[in-house]
Amino acid sequence: MEPDQASPLAHVIKKMNNTLIIFLENGGREIMSFPPSVSEEAAMENFLDLHPEMQGQIKKRIFTPNDRTPLDTYRNHALLNEDGELILNSRSSFVEGKVLEVRKKRDILIARLDVPFFKALEEDDLKTKNSIKNMKNFLRNLPRDLRFRDIQKEADIVKYDPFGNVFYIGVLYGGSGYTKPPKITIDSPVTDSTFGFAAEGVAMIQNGEVVGAQITYPGCGYTFVPQITVEEPESGEVAVVGCGLPQNTMIDRKTLKENSEARYSS
Repeated sequence: MEPDQASPLAHVIKKMNNTLIIFLENGGREIMSFPPSVSEEAAMENFLDLHPEMQGQIKKRIFTPNDRTPLDTYRNHALLNEDGELILNSRSSFVEGKVLEVRKKRDILIARLDVPFFKALEEDDLKTKNSIKNMKNFLRNLPRDLRFRDIQKEADIVKYDPFGNVFYIGVLYGGSGYTKPPKITIDSPVTDSTFGFAAEGVAMIQNGEVVGAQITYPGCGYTFVPQITVEEPESGEVAVVGCGLPQNTMIDRKTLKENSEARYSS
């Protein structure tokens, strides 16, 4: 794999330069960029002129002419394999790119909440104001709570959508015969083009009926309204719980409903 093809950030630098990558015995690395006219020998001389103390600490040097890869990609993701060849940690690179993408979208979604928040203040609508305040706090914390460790495939990191969250579920029919709160299962958000984590919730019962349900984890990546399966009672009628529209998404209500119909029509 060529270094400039391995990183999703490779498009940042358009101009080609010659790159000198120095791997040190202590595990560190030094990266320098030179004009295309500078040879490997001249680049190395320049490096040692600037860092004479590293003369005996060099483990491996790699010179890549006509390179478009951003220097930060090498600083953050360059490794040597067992054969001493340069490789880029593609997973780390994908994660870095995804974090930048998430922060940009998060900022847009927060800004969209400003108008309804100020309107709630003017109308002294305490419920709406608090709801928007909680949503803003959720979005501010989102980059910190990204679940990269739970994603096995690098391709799923690229498709990972931490938005499209489910915050509300409601009881449509309470059923009967429940002696303990039934398990509720919310459909997975994963599609061919998106990756996310299923929302989770719990049910409350009273006199054998499900009288309430609430989200314990809002999930992410929903591009449709998921269906919810409620555990059946040992004897009685199963309850029905419905899901609210996914929030924190660029998808409009009409498209969300169309996506839901297409998913569950068969």
